[in-house]
Amino acid sequence: MTEELPEVDPDQYKFPDKYFEELREYEDRHEGLFSVWQGGLYRALESDCRFSDKEAMDVSRMLNRKQVDEAEEFIYDRLEDENYD
Repeated sequence: MTEELPEVDPDQYKFPDKYFEELREYEDRHEGLFSVWQGGLYRALESDCRFSDKEAMDVSRMLNRKQVDEAEEFIYDRLEDENYD
């Protein structure tokens, strides 16, 4: 018997847009919630086969330096490259 994968509703897909919305919201206002979203993004990248562990760590380091735009650009560049492989 094979295990069925759950269906993903594209309207509910939140990676990575939702992370960056929340990171921007809490970037200057609430360090704790920023860290929660940063950790969530790290775990999502770490478990996504399109990203290496090093890339997930690089994004986390960017966010430690509050380089939200750079982290977002890095992720979208990688996702775009994946579409053309």
